[in-house]
Amino acid sequence: MEAKRNSCLEQSLWFGVSLAVMVVLIGAGLLQRYQLGVDQKEAEKLRAVAMAETYAAQAATLMQLGRRTDIEAFVENTSLHPSACMLAILDRQDHALATRGNTALIERFVELGSGDPRSLEPAAWSIAGDPKHRVPSLTLVGVPVVRPDNAESLGFLIYAARLSGDSFPTGKVARFFLGLTAISLVGAVAGFLWMRSRVLKPLADLAGQVRIPESDGEGEMPATLANRDDEIGTTARAIAEMRHELNEWRGRASQIERSAEHRVVAETKRMTRELRKVEKKVSIDPLTHLGNRQLLMDKFISVFDAQKRAERDLSVILIDV
Repeated sequence: MEAKRNSCLEQSLWFGVSLAVMVVLIGAGLLQRYQLGVDQKEAEKLRAVAMAETYAAQAATLMQLGRRTDIEAFVENTSLHPSACMLAILDRQDHALATRGNTALIERFVELGSGDPRSLEPAAWSIAGDPKHRVPSLTLVGVPVVRPDNAESLGFLIYAARLSGDSFPTGKVARFFLGLTAISLVGAVAGFLWMRSRVLKPLADLAGQVRIPESDGEGEMPATLANRDDEIGTTARAIAEMRHELNEWRGRASQIERSAEHRVVAETKRMTRELRKVEKKVSIDPLTHLGNRQLLMDKFISVFDAQKRAERDLSVILIDV
């Protein structure tokens, strides 16, 4: 079975399409992964707020009674979510009544400006971690603790939870897209160099072969072009064949031209000989083989003109036979 010829132009097209599809698919997958990370991060934040509100509702009764030991026992013995890293209850003056976990986050909460006892709305912040020091990202939530009967603020419950490690930071997205752009540029440069070596340069060489002048003779089609198994190779072989046929026709035309010149020369010589024979018959008397009156008149005119120009005398003797 005849092997299927590969088209270099088709290969170039498929290479570019494959590269573009690869970039689009990777980018789409990354964007989807990023969106999933954002959604997961938002879901974890809402979960932290909901748990903090639950803890605040449970702590409201204890704070209303004002027994600090009960508040401390509640904070210490409450079953927390595995992602929780801090639970604290503050009074309206931002003094800690009971703490559990990383108490440094209380200062961060106060710095964020949410220690206003008049605020009855929960607040939540995302705190970026430090991967180099293995510090995870956190969600810090502040929920007001209010009286069940008149919604008076008794203080704040602070809750902090670690964000999932599967979240996809924006910095990673930027770095990934930067890397993807670099890969695309490298692929584009590699594709251009490949197309230049496989398509553009062979086409330029083929055009140069077409422009070879007649004085260069038949010439030989380079093996790099004639041996290709694609459209360029087919075109190169067709050009070489047409050039060979053209040179054959040139040889035939040159041979015909030389033959015609030889025939013209031979015919000219023959006609010259015939003309001389005719002239001889006209100017020579067939009986005496001497010049006749026509020859005398032709010679006399030329001699008379020459003597006249030289201003010399001319004598004529006539002998009749």
